[in-house]
Amino acid sequence: MVLMRLLATSVFFLLFYISNAIAFVQEISPGVFVHIGKHLDVDEGYDGDICNIGFIVGDDAIAVIDTGGNYLVGNQLRQYIAENFKQPIKYVINTHAHLDHVYGNISFDEAEIYGHENLPKAMKLRANIYDRLNEKYLGKIASSSPLVVATKFVEIGQDVNLDLGNRMITLSAYLVAHTEADLTVYDQKTQVLWSGDLVFKERTPVIDGNIHGFIKALQSINELQISQIVPGHGIPSSKEYATQPMLDYLSTLRDDIRQYINEGQSLEYALEHAAKSEKEKWLLFDIQNKRNVNQVYPMMEWE
Repeated sequence: MVLMRLLATSVFFLLFYISNAIAFVQEISPGVFVHIGKHLDVDEGYDGDICNIGFIVGDDAIAVIDTGGNYLVGNQLRQYIAENFKQPIKYVINTHAHLDHVYGNISFDEAEIYGHENLPKAMKLRANIYDRLNEKYLGKIASSSPLVVATKFVEIGQDVNLDLGNRMITLSAYLVAHTEADLTVYDQKTQVLWSGDLVFKERTPVIDGNIHGFIKALQSINELQISQIVPGHGIPSSKEYATQPMLDYLSTLRDDIRQYINEGQSLEYALEHAAKSEKEKWLLFDIQNKRNVNQVYPMMEWE
């Protein structure tokens, strides 16, 4: 069963990328368009195009979800929309503060930018680090991609509905999980959920917040009626195929680290051994899993 599922996923992954090479975006459900980012680590040939971005089309307006890592990616998305749709881009929605998702905001100066209530603080907290990374990897492109911060906010427990014209989308803010400012976008018409980096497909999940909150957020997503999930990275898929591998990885990582702490094992030991049973299931595992251990171990050590 597991082998068949992996094979089916691999075939779909290949076909999707062949198709994606032809068009900048793919329509995965009526009026829902996604551009799939590359599976690259920031330290490996980063060009600002490593996360999923896209948009939802209503009768009267368009909402863009995440804008990429620089103005070139944002401009490409904006140009595609302008060439194919007459509706204005009324909203930009940032799912969280990571650099690959927000530095294309500059390309959408006429839109209202929405984000989690903690998004401005999260963006400003990381701004100096991200500016240095952008300068290192993007060169002159970085100077034309200043950080543009959201001005409209979604409070935790207070969903916001945006009407695109015969199409309502719901923005929901989460407690600390992948980051301190995670937000999802739910298209009520198609039941497609844009999860941001609360869901990763193919590549190893990133923990930049709280592992316990991350698991709770995924459990909450599992309670929703969802036709497809658009992850922050990787191929859109059904809820089961999107969330269960995430829960398996995060639970294994958490349980392994807890066991090592209880046994008196060091951080160095955890770096080499935690969640190694998950290694063959994820891309970029050796790089990202160690970063996750460095994030989670000190937190759990004080629980």
